[in-house]
Amino acid sequence: MYGVMLLLAIFAAVWLTGVRWNGSRRFRPVVRVTVWGVAFGVIGARPTTDITRWSEVPSRVEGRFEVWQGGLGVWGGILLGTIAGAGRGQALG
Repeated sequence: MYGVMLLLAIFAAVWLTGVRWNGSRRFRPVVRVTVWGVAFGVIGARPTTDITRWSEVPSRVEGRFEVWQGGLGVWGGILLGTIAGAGRGQALG
């Protein structure tokens, strides 16, 4: 249920940003930034959990990538997602 609510929040944020951006429904640039931000957010969230909960990380190397065995750290996801989204937003002009 957490994943479903997160997905709904992402869709709502994309929709609201598209509507608020200059009063028009320009969704294409918003979706491009969102795709990069969410993807890198997930990538940044996993190492945060591994660092902050080192004792809970599986000893196998592939265990570090198993998000269902330890979760995702919110702050790492926000950090890397924001950096990637802002960089992509700058590239769009």
